[in-house]
Amino acid sequence: MADLVLAALIDSGLGVSTGDLFVGADIPDGKLNNAWRTCQVPDGEIAQGLIDLTIFGSAKDALVFGSRGLYFHNDGGTPTDHQFLWADWAHDAGAGFHAVANLAGFVGMPDGVKLYMSCDIKPPVIAALLNDIHQRVLTDAAAAGADDAAADPAAPAARPTVPGPVIEAPTGADAQDQAAWRHLLADMQADLNEAVGRLLYDRSVGTDLRVFALAGDARADLLIVFVSESGDLLVAVWGNKELPSALSLAHAARKRLSDEFGFHVLTGQGLAFARSFGPAGEADAEEVASLVRDLVFVVFDLPRGGLAVSWELADG
Repeated sequence: MADLVLAALIDSGLGVSTGDLFVGADIPDGKLNNAWRTCQVPDGEIAQGLIDLTIFGSAKDALVFGSRGLYFHNDGGTPTDHQFLWADWAHDAGAGFHAVANLAGFVGMPDGVKLYMSCDIKPPVIAALLNDIHQRVLTDAAAAGADDAAADPAAPAARPTVPGPVIEAPTGADAQDQAAWRHLLADMQADLNEAVGRLLYDRSVGTDLRVFALAGDARADLLIVFVSESGDLLVAVWGNKELPSALSLAHAARKRLSDEFGFHVLTGQGLAFARSFGPAGEADAEEVASLVRDLVFVVFDLPRGGLAVSWELADG
């Protein structure tokens, strides 16, 4: 993904025609350090490009193009900082970008976000650059999907599954303080411990534990625990493009996945975040089950809005 973004920035020619876009090794250290701090670029990112949005060239207001996403800060025109992950763009064919005609200087982003571009590069030009990156991301994701299909052309056969209990929050203003609710959580933790323990005991590639939300007969997968081909135990979370809108993770929740729970961003797949526990034979079932519970109730904040949660252990 890093090479893809860098290529788009170089092909734009903007680093040659203006003094506002800096690309790759040509980004001055002072500008990059200022932008990195004010845009709150996460650890592990690699800068591919930077648009300086300041008058005097400090880049304390900036748009940073990273290997994993786009990061924006501009005190002069947009009071809220914004971050956009390329992994999210890889599954949104309808996410176009446009200059906001009735608000001079703004570029329209997905979800109605407007970014103020206080630089010499005009908003339509920046929008065209973002559209180009978006199209390259989509093409890359489609190619990765085609490679996966070619490697495994057969449709997956139905697998025997062991269902878990359905967890529904009791109704009432103080529902989460009720003894019944605490009982449900205790039962959930015990069953999750057992399900993860069985997964770790079996340790077969193709066996997985899937956690999902339920609204009546409708089901939406949230996360999966599985053993990789290398024998590591992984916990992965689906991205917003695979989730119904009611379950979409806000930026704060996605950031919490990385900062607090140690997940890494994935690209080109339906799974958007993953965390490895190392060799499955060395993983602790209770630690993994506790993480799954935290993901359900802290990150996804379920049950909410009448949604229930359950899971199933599927044999490979």
